[in-house]
Amino acid sequence: MASKLSTGIAAKFYNIRGVQTAYGANVAGTVVGQTWSLAPRNFDPDSDKDPIVDSFGSGDGVIPAWSARFAFLSNQVKTVTGDFEHMTMMNYQPVQSAIWELLGLPMNAMKPVRAKKMAAATRADLNQFLQGLKALGVKKQSPKQRAIAVRKYLQKFDPERLQAFLGRVYLDLLKSPSQKTGLFARKGRGGAQRKPKGGSRRR
Repeated sequence: MASKLSTGIAAKFYNIRGVQTAYGANVAGTVVGQTWSLAPRNFDPDSDKDPIVDSFGSGDGVIPAWSARFAFLSNQVKTVTGDFEHMTMMNYQPVQSAIWELLGLPMNAMKPVRAKKMAAATRADLNQFLQGLKALGVKKQSPKQRAIAVRKYLQKFDPERLQAFLGRVYLDLLKSPSQKTGLFARKGRGGAQRKPKGGSRRR
């Protein structure tokens, strides 16, 4: 959105943007730009190197902080920081508080929804699970054979583990492949990925 809004609408238009942080520093874990090269005519997306390269910076994991605002209302932006994901930001209390404040309601009357943090497997564990599923080689099997093979594979995991895999898929649904299977996924949460000496590492 780049066109100017009418005066009446502009006065009511605010953006709430998220910036992921860890240990007091911004996490450079959101795709904020891309570069790409031309693909040859015989390009094979399954085996050739991806010609698209992501660059990372601040954001909510999906939306870059620099873009989560209206171009002509840069002073009407509320930035919320913390350990959250784009897909569950509305469950994050500071986001609810920011909305409540914009509505002009007294903060002491607010009843925030304290949602439980979604259980989610690590990307490494999910990728290992998917690799095992792919290794079944069910593409050439009949639908019945495929169903039996997949069911047998899923029975190796307890319901809580399968739910954790589903949680990770949901949280990463809108993210770039490089965040899920590329260099960033192997490194972890980019930018602020380590806690100062004396503490344990957190994901």
